[in-house]
Amino acid sequence: MLLYRPIPYEDECLLSYLIRLAEGNGIGSPAGIMNLAGYGNKSGKLRAKNILTGKSEIKGISKILDLSIDVIREISFQEIEDGGFYLVSGIKIPLGLVRFNNPRVCPGCIKEYGYGLAIWNVVAITSCPEHKCSLVDCKIGKDKRLTWYRNKLNSFPNDDKIYLCDGRPVSNDSLLLSDTILKVVDGNCKELHEDFRGIAIEDFLSLLYWLSFWKHRADSHEMGVKARNKLPIQSWSNHDLNSFFMKGWRAIKNWPVAYYKILEYYSENPMSASGIHGVTLCFRDIYRILKGDNNCRWNELLNKEFDYYIAQIWSGRYLSKMKKMKLESKDLRYISRSQVCKKLRCDIGTVIRYERLGIIKLVERGKGAAIYERAQVEELEVRLRNKLDFKDVCALLHVQRAVLRRLVNSGVIKTFIKPSSDNKKYIFLKEDVESFINMAKRNAKKIKICQVGTVMNKF
Repeated sequence: MLLYRPIPYEDECLLSYLIRLAEGNGIGSPAGIMNLAGYGNKSGKLRAKNILTGKSEIKGISKILDLSIDVIREISFQEIEDGGFYLVSGIKIPLGLVRFNNPRVCPGCIKEYGYGLAIWNVVAITSCPEHKCSLVDCKIGKDKRLTWYRNKLNSFPNDDKIYLCDGRPVSNDSLLLSDTILKVVDGNCKELHEDFRGIAIEDFLSLLYWLSFWKHRADSHEMGVKARNKLPIQSWSNHDLNSFFMKGWRAIKNWPVAYYKILEYYSENPMSASGIHGVTLCFRDIYRILKGDNNCRWNELLNKEFDYYIAQIWSGRYLSKMKKMKLESKDLRYISRSQVCKKLRCDIGTVIRYERLGIIKLVERGKGAAIYERAQVEELEVRLRNKLDFKDVCALLHVQRAVLRRLVNSGVIKTFIKPSSDNKKYIFLKEDVESFINMAKRNAKKIKICQVGTVMNKF
């Protein structure tokens, strides 16, 4: 029977509690506790994941501690059925973002509180904002990694004490990220972009991971079929984890511009092995994840800005490859020359003349496609709905062609397009002709009034 049987803290890690228990009873390590609990393994070293998740039998532990099974489960990482999450101190954490085999500690927290926090097992938390230090998982300069089966909470396996200086230098960004994660847990993080206000912790961590992952792939130049879709981050050192998640954190801090820059890289370096620039191939893995059946908040945020990037930035370059894209055509900022012809009901030669005359501007010539601003073309479409030729204006004004030509040359009547080497016809806008007619009517009334006044003065 164990003499020292403290009640576990609500936010304590189960294996950390077993280390504290073994240390208090002079047993040596959690392996001794597991042997007392009746496990057949001679060393008592069961897989840390099985213990932390409660998959190993915990009745024996409950019995020797005289604690209910529910209390033991409260400090374990319970997996939510069909949810893809673990409950870590009551916080929903995605399955792939929980660390099991390589513990990390904050020497300051152990010294102040005397136990290990369960939240340290969340891979994205790499530093302690309270003590402003990096979490420690190995002895710098020596090949010593922390294990769960050690004699003391604040020591390495060979009894070397863990000090604050054992952690690598911590950056302000690292502290800010860990602090932000803890604030998101509490639901009071106001420093984030307005798109992230009220976001749940599981969505925030998923968003952080995917941004970090895509930026990491871009930095590693992993493209084509050889690119990895998963990374073994659970086994990475704390230093490597910090470098990894800083990439996603910078994208969140500079949202959404930094996200566009990540997409920009894949725009120039397609994920497809053949280098095809279509949306589903250029952004292959990103597209599969975003357009899947996942309706989570993080997916909605990434999807929204992805669609905006495709419609407003990317579409102008590779418009001819847009057939497979699941966006309404009216959402695209740019349109091709053939689409301009359909909108303006004219041939390609006329569009080219409009372009040469400066009426519409060629934005960029992509791979075999001339691209124009949709808004500019739609504005021109509205103006050309009431276009008139030379004959129409003569009939409307009841004048001969020579008279109209003099009015045009003197600038009294505005022309939309004059004859030139690129265009042989006059084109007038009905609104300009009507403006001239109204002006002529006003002037005619003034002349009559003056004439009447002159006659009256004679009498």
